[in-house]
Amino acid sequence: MRQISASGAARRCHILLELIDHVDPLVMPLVIDEIGRDLGSRGARQTADHRRRRLAPRRRAYLRVKAIEALGRIHAPESTSTLKRLVEAKKVFGWVQPEELRIAALQALEKLDPDWFRDFLPRVELTRKISR
Repeated sequence: MRQISASGAARRCHILLELIDHVDPLVMPLVIDEIGRDLGSRGARQTADHRRRRLAPRRRAYLRVKAIEALGRIHAPESTSTLKRLVEAKKVFGWVQPEELRIAALQALEKLDPDWFRDFLPRVELTRKISR
C-alpha cells in the first residue's frame, strides 16, 4: 500500500479506493491513512461523494476512528453533520459513541467547522484529552 501511495501515480488515490474492500482487515487502517494523506495533500474535491461513501461506513471501532481522521485531513465538509451527531449523541447515562471516536470526530470538526468547535468545546468533558 505504501508503494502505491508513494508511487506518484496520478490516480493512486482512486487505486487505493478500489482496493479498500479487497485488503486484509489488518492492512485496512493503513489504506485509510494513505487515502487521507493523498487526498488531503492534494485537496482533491472531485471525489467528495465517492470518498465519503467508501470511508464512512467502516464498522470496526479502530477503522471508524481512522476513517474519521481521514475525513478531517481531506477536508470533507459534507461529513460535518454526521460528525456532529457522533460527538453530540447522548444516552441516559453517558454518550452513545466511544470516547476515542468522539475525540477523532472533534479533531476533524476543528478543521471542518472551527466556529462550531469553539462553541462546543467548553460544553464537553473531553477538553483535556484532545491533543492538537
